[in-house]
Amino acid sequence: MSSMARLFACVARITQSSTPRVRLRCPCMRTATVLAGVLCAAISLGACSSTPSTAHPLGSGNSTTDPTTAVDMTIITAWRAAETAFYESEASPNGLSSPALGATMVDPELRMVRANLAGNQTENFVGRGTWNLGSPLVVSLEPTENQPTTATVASCIDDMQILVNENTGQPASGLSGTPDWAGETSTMVLTSSGWKLSQQSSVANTKRSVACAGISF
Repeated sequence: MSSMARLFACVARITQSSTPRVRLRCPCMRTATVLAGVLCAAISLGACSSTPSTAHPLGSGNSTTDPTTAVDMTIITAWRAAETAFYESEASPNGLSSPALGATMVDPELRMVRANLAGNQTENFVGRGTWNLGSPLVVSLEPTENQPTTATVASCIDDMQILVNENTGQPASGLSGTPDWAGETSTMVLTSSGWKLSQQSSVANTKRSVACAGISF
């Protein structure tokens, strides 16, 4: 199944929140119920993935590659850059035009992020607050560990940035206006200009134990 097909499969399986816009990148990120969060966790752990890799099985504690190796650190640095680009763009009224987005992401993630930011801009929502990206870990490298072109990164993010209406100063309704945790599983791809974020799934919940249930580090 293609990356885009897997992405829309995720969309089809998750009930979306009725908040103004899906604030984060993946449509399964802002869920209205714990049940939806559990479904999204299942997607994050392989329901929407292609043939599973055994290089760095998620949460196994038996990674065959040291997470401090040069390639892992390069991937994690690129992942952090993409996450930071999103949060900073969300916090700016002109974030939609930020060059950092295209420098750190590729489609389908880039297209989705820009669509979400455009929706926020139309409805006068901007991000306010801080975030902690946690301790990201490369959990798989494909097709081989020595010469990977695709990587999976997992992290538990303390997301304290909420959407606020610029005109009224009021937070958005639902989870988009509430600090929460996000258990994220991200796909990074190697391009001619380095590693970039290509797609992402996540469970968002005000309880860390729920959001990050599928992440054991």
